[in-house]
Amino acid sequence: MLSLFKKAETMQANTNYKVLVDLPLFFPTTGEEKIIFSRNGKTSKWFDFKKNFIEGRMQKAAATRIKTLIDNNTYLDNSLKNKILNNINSEEGIDDTLVINVFEDIVRRKKLNLTTQDLPAALDGVKALIDEKIIDSSSSTIQQDILLLAKNNCSPPFSETTIKDSLSYLNSLGNNDLHTVDLDDCSKILSIFNHLKEKIPQHSDDAYLKKILEHIDKIIKLLSPQQERLENLANKQTYNKRVSYLKKITNNPYGWLNLKSGSSEYISSLQNFDKLSNQSKLKTKEKKELEVSLLSAQHLYPEEDILEFILFLEN
Repeated sequence: MLSLFKKAETMQANTNYKVLVDLPLFFPTTGEEKIIFSRNGKTSKWFDFKKNFIEGRMQKAAATRIKTLIDNNTYLDNSLKNKILNNINSEEGIDDTLVINVFEDIVRRKKLNLTTQDLPAALDGVKALIDEKIIDSSSSTIQQDILLLAKNNCSPPFSETTIKDSLSYLNSLGNNDLHTVDLDDCSKILSIFNHLKEKIPQHSDDAYLKKILEHIDKIIKLLSPQQERLENLANKQTYNKRVSYLKKITNNPYGWLNLKSGSSEYISSLQNFDKLSNQSKLKTKEKKELEVSLLSAQHLYPEEDILEFILFLEN
């Protein structure tokens, strides 16, 4: 919503594109006359004739109507609403650029809430311009909107802090830097984007949501190979470290057990192990099985590592 604050602060009352109301020249107004957006340039000769005489009234009536539309818009919080309204001078009229900017933000954020609420009927004359402005949103606007979309639809399972930090980190990178993303960041970003993709209707007819989905798909496509590469590397490193450690145990099981033995219970276990393993009738394989069972029984090694130890011995 910060963009709306900036737009409210930079309003210019004197431009070539004033919003007007098609007021009657001689009869009392009904309050339902059509709002005319000058930028469209589609007016009748009668309207142009009336404008020569009552343009000021037309501008004032338009500003008043637009202020009412903004004031009645439940999507805007009161502080932002007041910020905009206080910058509209009804006597000077209102620019159609301001109307486009304000309602373009409102419509975009309704889209990000995945709602389909239409513009007020009074703004039909500028709907095409608003839609065009939304479709032409800059990449920075799309990034901000994805952040808002993720906060609306991905929290939970992800915290707002995780979403903000992950997407801010992603937005600070260029496409050529994506290979530098580590596994933790890569996994978080992809988890958020994949979760977000599931929340957006895949067959939506809305052009802007389609554009956001294209951006989301692009990021997923770019980061998925990086995640796979990093996971394979991490798994390989973990495997190599574990095999190295298991080799040390296998080469010197007594030394390893001695290292672990700091109590009489462990010493007693070691003595029993010595007695059993030194029996001449035990074959090598039986000795190894005895070694594994003892380690497991005494909880001297995590259960999952014992299973891998067995696999290692078998290979």
